Amino acid sequence: MDDQVNKLQRHEAVRADDHVMPLAGWVECVRDGGFIDYDGYGELVRDSYKLGVCVSPSDLESGEYEKRVAETGATHVCWYNR
Repeated sequence: MDDQVNKLQRHEAVRADDHVMPLAGWVECVRDGGFIDYDGYGELVRDSYKLGVCVSPSDLESGEYEKRVAETGATHVCWYNR
């Protein structure tokens, strides 16, 4: 996995006004109905850099979320409201 993570291009550093939350917090919000696809989307974050890999609440149910997190080593999600 480290080789895959090292190949990821870090798109930009997280800004102070970005809405960044730990993965567990994002998952909890999705499961509680706080975030749905209509609300917006997230971008995975690692080491305070956005990775250019997007996730949506429906990705949690489909299994894509876990796959993308495993591939990137992400620790947080930057959430973008519509």
